[in-house]
Amino acid sequence: MKKAPLKKEKYLTEGKFGIFEKRFDKHMRLVYERFEKQDKILEALLAQLESQREEARQDRQSIKELYHLHAGHGRQIGNLNDRVEVLETVAR
Repeated sequence: MKKAPLKKEKYLTEGKFGIFEKRFDKHMRLVYERFEKQDKILEALLAQLESQREEARQDRQSIKELYHLHAGHGRQIGNLNDRVEVLETVAR
């Protein structure tokens, strides 16, 4: 005996709409949860990027200060060398 193929209804009945609505709500909930997880991940990444940016800014600032300090010491040493040379020439 062959089973007769089930006829699909053309129109959306109230029973079918209820099933559709439940499935749709379930899928939308899953989509919302995925977006919520992505938002949390993106917020964590953004926080990391901001902290790295701040660290890089502080590093650049400290390097700038060290460079100016080094340049200043170089000038002071140069001035002291000039003074020593003058004193050596006077002492001879």
